[in-house]
Formats: sequence, structure tokens, C-alpha cells
Amino acid sequence: MIINYRNIVRNDDNVIISGSASLVKNAYKPNPKGNHKGNHSKRVVVERLGKVLWIDPDDRMKGIFNSPKRGLVHYDLSLDRFTDVSPSDERLAGTKFHIEEPSIHTNFGNTYLFFSELSKTPFMSVLRKSFGENNSLYQKVLAHVAHDCLRNGAAIKCGDFLKRDVLSCILSDVSYSTLNCDSLYYQKMSDDTIKVRFFQTLLTEMRKENPEFGRGCYVDSTPLPGEAENNPFNALSNHGTGGAEMQSRLVLVLDIQTNIPMWFEIIPANVLDKSTLQSISADVKAPLGVTIFMFALDAGYARKELFEAFNRNNSMAEDENGNLHERSVLVRMPAANGYPHDELYVTCKPDIDNVDYVFDYEYHTFFGRRIEVNLFEQPEFAYVYVDKTQAEALIRNWREDNYDEWCGLTRSQKEWYQVKNGFFILIGNKEQTPRDALIDYRSRAHIESFFRDAKAYLKILPMAKWNKQTVTGKIFHDIIETTIYRAYRKRVAPAHMTMSGLNVCLDSWECFRSDTLLVLKTPNVDVREALEKLGYSIPGHLEIEDLRREILEGIPMSRIPVTLRTKRNTANNTAPLSPEEKLAAQEKGKNDILRKRAEDRKDKAVARAEKKYLKAKEKALEARDNALKTAKEKLGKLRKSYKREECDTKDCDSVMAKITDMIDTAKKACEETLALAKESLEKAKSEALAEYEQNIKSLEQQP
Repeated sequence: MIINYRNIVRNDDNVIISGSASLVKNAYKPNPKGNHKGNHSKRVVVERLGKVLWIDPDDRMKGIFNSPKRGLVHYDLSLDRFTDVSPSDERLAGTKFHIEEPSIHTNFGNTYLFFSELSKTPFMSVLRKSFGENNSLYQKVLAHVAHDCLRNGAAIKCGDFLKRDVLSCILSDVSYSTLNCDSLYYQKMSDDTIKVRFFQTLLTEMRKENPEFGRGCYVDSTPLPGEAENNPFNALSNHGTGGAEMQSRLVLVLDIQTNIPMWFEIIPANVLDKSTLQSISADVKAPLGVTIFMFALDAGYARKELFEAFNRNNSMAEDENGNLHERSVLVRMPAANGYPHDELYVTCKPDIDNVDYVFDYEYHTFFGRRIEVNLFEQPEFAYVYVDKTQAEALIRNWREDNYDEWCGLTRSQKEWYQVKNGFFILIGNKEQTPRDALIDYRSRAHIESFFRDAKAYLKILPMAKWNKQTVTGKIFHDIIETTIYRAYRKRVAPAHMTMSGLNVCLDSWECFRSDTLLVLKTPNVDVREALEKLGYSIPGHLEIEDLRREILEGIPMSRIPVTLRTKRNTANNTAPLSPEEKLAAQEKGKNDILRKRAEDRKDKAVARAEKKYLKAKEKALEARDNALKTAKEKLGKLRKSYKREECDTKDCDSVMAKITDMIDTAKKACEETLALAKESLEKAKSEALAEYEQNIKSLEQQP
């Protein structure tokens, strides 16, 4: 691209008083008759920069313009970068201009960052391979996922969201009206073959990075909203009664190491037992070929059938390859009839204060003991715990508010009250230390956080669908978008902003569309800081076709401005970069930014040290000059007195010696000060250089 200046007129002071400029590029225009001699290039206007206010005298690739679309702006062609300019800028002295508000068409920042970060995770590849055969459905999935993750709680329909977003010129195979009415979309998403294909693809992609993905899982459930009338799953489970007495539940299987869902089911009941686990295990093993070897369950699963299926005598199972693995189950014991809750407390009561059974975990102090028990005639391990930190804090508050009641308790009751708020029991079929068992069980909090994120941030499960297909498709879509939302939140964590704050910040970065390019508005300070923390450069333009291909194919987006990218491809005469090459170029750009930061930090440290040295030097010379001036004045007075013979020769010699000492002392003090300042300067330079070399070394050692 080049800047095309037209009709530049200057006054006698060499100030530009009129003239305009445009940003143009040469487009190849082939001869339709096939005559190569007639082929030529044609200049295409990329953007009208408007009135010219200032041109860099040393580099005509830089200038200040009064753009009708951007307002007062500085443009650097070599970087393809627009920056804001203050109306009081000294370069504009003598010029006359009228600031016009730029016309912005669509939102850009959130979508650009969202898909750029998402393409560096396995999920874009999973979506493309799962839904790519049906291009319309694939683009609808991208539209709904972007809408739900980026709308930031706004009550805006998906179609309306797409209208004002840059995604509208990327997803060309979907119409706005079909996105506002989503019932047909959810009916397609309810297809069981799509669900199986998605989780099969997810398993394949995740096992490329982690071969143990899916071996150990948390299994938990959450009730579907009971206030949803005509919920088909509640209708299946209430057996025709007036109210939904048996509420349907969403059962989720989450991988232990990555906390990523690998399967889900909807069960028309709220009775959780062995059959639920067997059904989930069979559903996971049949289509995915995965055997689950670890379950962490809440008290609702503690039933006789569970202990018959999982106990110390049958803790081994074969995987899909015929290898034996230990199959472990941890379930919380309910304080109900049929369970030795009270008996285990009495057994462990004498050892609760025994330091041999004490351990610390997550800043809490626990009592923990493993006891072999029989539950429903099945051998199990009972892990008895007292969270002493929690129990003591709660009983302290209760005792202060209910002191009279406390005094009326017996000694045995007081001992129970002292620990009851932290007393709980886990049942497992695997022999391990109480601390390890507690860590395994507490890790199931990750599945609770998944449900919390889904409900709090994405408003999962609004049961506004009235048949089994749409409810199933809606829940499947909600699980996909919650997974992607959590992955995106993890990717943008280095920006040190909340998701809501980041979405609001990037929502201000907008663009408008020309024929083939997206012309980007100059981002504000907050946007620039956020993108800088995430390692992004800020281009002024992007090719629409490049952006469409990168989003739909899941290629990590190039952070190199379009001008430099065009020059590079032209110079090398190469084909478009592959995803791996783009990722490498992207990482190289990030490393270049880090190198530049380290170099800038070194230069600033040296500049500060030199400024400090010059200041010290100035003060030392000033002190020396003042001392010399005073000595000269005294010497002049002494000479006058000597000429008038008003002083004794001996006294004159004494005063002369003092003046000489004063001059020598001043010169010596100046030299010492300069030496110290010089030493401080050299030390600061060496420290800055050492820090710079260390930063470069650590950068080169990164994989």
C-alpha cells in the first residue's frame, strides 16, 4: 500500500493549508482475452485519509490527517498503524481543521480476540470436525457460542448481536432471522450422532496432548428447573401426578485432570444409585471406548447397590485394551439410619486430639483416620474426618450467642458440639491415607464450579423449550459454550481483568467495512494495554477473506499488520502460511515484543542513570565554581589591602594559604563527587545490561 497525496499547497511558513490523501494499493487486473501484454495493475482506494495537516519531512510514509472516518489521526504506513493526535499538537501549529466524528459500523475487538485465542485451543478443531460437514450448522454454532460468551449479560438476541458485530461479514451462510428463532437449531443439536461425534472428536483431540484424558472422572448431577412447565423429562418422571415430584436431572461426567466434560446424560428421576453410574459408564464406553476408573460422588449415591458394585473385593477393572486398572469410588456417608455414622464417631472420639492423626490441607487442620467397616455386608474403607478449623470457628460463634444453652449441656453433648460442624465420613473401596482420600474427594469441587459458571455467567438451562428434542439440544449447546467460555477465560487471564470488564473494554474497539478490508478504529488506552498484556500488535486494516478463513478454519490469527504481511509475501513470493507457520510467526512476534520491552527497559535505566550523573556533575561544578568565586573575591580584597599597606606581610601570607586551601578543597570535593557519580553511572549501566542479558537468555530458553 502507498499514501497518495493530492494538491498539497503550503504557505510561506511551509505549513500545509490544503490537500488530501488516500491510502491505495495496486490490484492485479488480468486481461480477459488472455493477452499477457495487456495485463496491468489497477490502483484501488483502501481508505480516504481526508485532509492533509502535516507530513513528516524525513519520511513521507507518516503524516497527520483529518479523516472523515477516524477524526484527527496520525498514520504510519510502515507499521499500518493509526494513533490519536491531540488538537493542541505542536505539529499542527498554523493549520486550520474541523474535527469530524468518525462513522463506525460494527464491533470488532471482542470477536477478534475471542476467536484468535480459541483457535489456539483444541476446541475450534473439535467444532470444525464435529459440525464442519454441515457448513450452515457449523456457522450457527459459532454464532451462538460467540453471542452467549460475549454478550456480557445483555438481553440481545443472537441475530441482533450478529448484525452489529464483525462476525456478520464472516458467517455468510446464515441469516439473522434464523438465529433469532433458535428452535430449529436446537432440534438439529439434539441429534445423537452429532453428540457422539462431538465427544469422540473431543476425546481424540485432547488425548493428543494428554493420553490419560477420560481415565478418571467426576460424576455429578444438577436438577433441571422444576418451575419449567411442560418439561418433557419431568413429565416422564412424575408419572402423571399433578406436580413434578420426581425432578429430572442433568448428569455430567468431567475429566479429573482437565475439568473438561467428556459426556452428559439427562435422567428422568432424582434417585441417584448404582444404575446411574452403570448407565453413564456404559454410555461413555460404547461410543467413546473409554472406561472410567474413578468416581467422586456426593451422599445421594450412597446406597446398598453402590456398595455391592464397588467394594474392596472388586476394585480392579479392565480398560479398552485389556489392561487392569484400580477402580476407585469415594462417596460421602449420609447421617441416616443404616449407616454407622454415630458408631464411627464413638470409635474415633478418643483419638480426635491425638497428633498422630492430624494433617493440614488448604489452610485447615483436619483429624483423619481410616477404619475398615462392613456396609450392607460389603467390606469398605471408612475415612473419618473432623475439620477442626471450621468446627472451632463455628462453635465459638454459636457458644457466644447461646451461652446459657451451652451451660445446660452434658459433658458428652459438649464434646459432640465441639466437633459436629466439622465431622464427616467418606466411604471408599481404595486403601489410601486419609489425606489423599480427602484430596481426591475435594477435587470434585471442580464439577461444582462448572455448574456454577454455567448458571451464573451463561444462564444455562432456561427451559423455554417445550419438547424433548429442543431441551436436549439446548443443554448440549450450553455444555459446549460453557466449556469454551471457561477455556477462553483461562486464555485471557494474563490481561488481569474480569471477563465482564474485558468484554466492555474490547467492545469499544470497532471497525467499518470497505469492499475487501476491515478498517479498524484506533483503540483507546485500555484496549491497547489489554492487548499488549496478551501479546497482540494492533493493525490498522485486515483482509476480510483472511479473517474469514482464519476463523472458519480455526487458524491462529496473524498479529502482523496487513501491510507488513503483504510485503513479506510479495518479497518471498510464497503461498499463504500454514497454521503451524502462522503460529510460529505469531510466537516470533510475541518474542520480538518481549525483546523490545527488555531493550526499552535497559535504555530507560541507562537514561535515568545518565540523567542522575549529569545532575550530580552539574551540582559539583556549581559548588566548585562558587568556592572559586568566593576565593577570588577574598584574594582581590587581600591584594587591595596589601597595596594600601593595611595588612602585615605575615598576615597576608596566612590568608593567602587559607585561600589556596579553599581552592584545593573545592577542586578535590568536585573531583570526588564526579568520581562517585561516574561510578554510580557505570554500576547502573552494568546492572541494566545484566538484567537485559538475563531477560534475553530466559526468552531464548523458552520452548
